[in-house]
Amino acid sequence: DDVSGETQAKVQKILDQLQADCADLPFPLQVHVKASDTINALAFPGGHIIIFDGLLEEIESENELAFVLAHEMGHYANRDHLRGIGRALVFITVSTLMLGPDSPVADALGNALNLTEMRFSRSQETRADIYGLEGLQCRYGHVGGSTDFFKKIPADQDPGRFGHYFSTHPENRRRIERLDTLARE
Repeated sequence: DDVSGETQAKVQKILDQLQADCADLPFPLQVHVKASDTINALAFPGGHIIIFDGLLEEIESENELAFVLAHEMGHYANRDHLRGIGRALVFITVSTLMLGPDSPVADALGNALNLTEMRFSRSQETRADIYGLEGLQCRYGHVGGSTDFFKKIPADQDPGRFGHYFSTHPENRRRIERLDTLARE
């Protein structure tokens, strides 16, 4: 379910300002605020950013929300969607042609691809974090609020010290440290 039009309009306004002032994307972005306890935001192909109101309930400043939105914009700027789809299509085509659709070897290679994709996803998340930081700097002239969101993510959603090897997202502690370092620079 969508949440109130007023909430959606406020989030869209911040996104529009970021895009107008700080992003050179070839298409407009549309935000969709969805009712859910989930503390997350997602960038979908076609310029659609989903923000769950569980995230909005946790956010305490415009800068914090702007960082999350700029981070999602970073996925579009870095063409992360196209890269992931391209790798998957190549793998599926080659493995099906060479090994057949139901080959145990293809299944094993698929599992290896999943681990490789997680590594790509973590590096994509890191690049999107950098883009988010640059977006904050561009729009507000400072990067305050850039790590606030990550400090609020519940422990059960943090991949942790070893879990990040099997996750699409970097460990929150490392992410915060990297952003703090970049912010000082």
